[in-house]
Order: sequence, then structure tokens, then C-alpha cells
Amino acid sequence: GAALVSATDSETQVGSGTWTATSPTDVRLVLRDGTHVAGIPDADTLSATAVALTNSGKILLRGTLAGPDINASNDEVYYLADSATGKLSELLREGTLLDAGDGSMRPAAKIAIFPNYSGSLTSGTSPFTDAGQLAFRVTFADDRQAIYIASASGDPVLIPEPEFAALVVGLAACCRRRAR
Repeated sequence: GAALVSATDSETQVGSGTWTATSPTDVRLVLRDGTHVAGIPDADTLSATAVALTNSGKILLRGTLAGPDINASNDEVYYLADSATGKLSELLREGTLLDAGDGSMRPAAKIAIFPNYSGSLTSGTSPFTDAGQLAFRVTFADDRQAIYIASASGDPVLIPEPEFAALVVGLAACCRRRAR
């Protein structure tokens, strides 16, 4: 099996980061906090914490960006890291323009894993489905919300809010019928 570690290496002064390991001699750095990653301006950096794993070994990282191009409206980001290659793929970031469900493009003001994920790597729970999908609730500046599904490929797909509400009502009705 493989292990995932978020730690600070005080002995060699490499700093904090996330590593994977398949054995004591095969330890690989996934991300060192405060380093530049592809897809963001050169002077900006990412620090992140491993949040969950997919069944295929992909790592969900929740991060904070820092630098001259970053402010409170675009600093939170979720990445998916391939534990075998170390490749990072951005899933969703504050400030990203998204279809709000009515055809208008709006910047994401707040991002949360949906439903509220309270697990952790140490608890052994994961917000991912067996198919490697993950749901996010995005809140826009006008307090409207939409649900997006991200897959291991990193392509978020919108489920418009009214359809999502109908899905929840339908599932609740189904569960009530089974409980009787």
C-alpha cells in the first residue's frame, strides 16, 4: 500500500509539504508549501493541505495562494494531485468565472465541499464517490449558489440549483418510503 503524509521536515529544512510513500525508501514530494505551481503567475505560490484520497490514489488538496496577484477574492483553491506523477490539476478556485445556472458568468465567491465534509485523512473517510467524483457548493457574491461536480479528470460540471433542489426532494421522498 501507499501512505500520504502532510508534515514539516525540520531536519533538512525543506519546510512543510505533502509526500507520498510506498516504502521507507520510496518517499516522493507532492507539494512543498510556499512554492510556485504551473498555471499561476510566476510570483505567486501555493500552500496546501491534503484533504482526501480517491480510490485511484489521487489526492485532494485544499490550498491558499499568496503573492502580488492574490487577494481575499481569489486565494482559496482545490487541486487534485496524482500521487504517482505529482502532477497537479486545478479543480476549482475562488474568483473563477462560472456559469451560475442561468447562463450568466459570475466569479465564485466561496467554495465548499458538498455535502459538508467533516472527515479527514486519518478518519479514513472521503468525500469522493467510487467513480472519483466530488461535489462542490459555490456561493456567488449575490448569495446565489450552484452545485458543481468535479471528476478525477478535473473538469467541473454544473448542476443548476433548481435541478439540484428537485433531486434532493426526490431522494428525501424515496428515503421516507423505504423507512415505512
